[in-house]
Amino acid sequence: MSRVQVLRPTLLFILIAAFCGGCAHYEYDITSPAELQQHIGGKEIVVHAEPLEYRFLAYEDHLIVQIFNPTGDVIQFLGERSTIVDPSGQSHALRGQPIPPNTYMKLVLPPVPHYQASPGPQVGFGMSVGYGGPWRDGLGFDQAIYSEPQYVAVYEPGVSYWEWNGENDVRLLLSFQRGTDKPFTQQWTFHRKKM
Repeated sequence: MSRVQVLRPTLLFILIAAFCGGCAHYEYDITSPAELQQHIGGKEIVVHAEPLEYRFLAYEDHLIVQIFNPTGDVIQFLGERSTIVDPSGQSHALRGQPIPPNTYMKLVLPPVPHYQASPGPQVGFGMSVGYGGPWRDGLGFDQAIYSEPQYVAVYEPGVSYWEWNGENDVRLLLSFQRGTDKPFTQQWTFHRKKM
């Protein structure tokens, strides 16, 4: 058997695996409140939960939740009375903030750390074996200072980072107060499913 005949089935298997494996993504279902149950995919859906309006979108395996205030009053999001319950059952605090009229606040589930370039030159140490080019000495020591930026995760104070892996549920208990009215709570449960 020639080498070309052996490589063709292997190449075909790799191509099939790449196409099939890369297509999977996650979307979400609203499972609670029962009267608002529906699917959240790649197209934004709008749900009214008086006095607020929620806009949901599945994006890169995250659930984007935008909470709009369509009223003429400031609605205060009461972070100290609100929580996210992750798939493991752990409760995570949220930060409070005002939502002025005709504006929104956003939650990304699970939260994503922000990345920014680390200032200044980066110094690195290591060993490598190579021939010619940038590795002239064969060990890589002449490339100790890198001019390309190195990116680091920046975690916001007061933000709890957690993971949402597999097909399971996350709960939101969100508390708000409109003006001097009595605070109210809206509860949501979302189920993550592989598509």
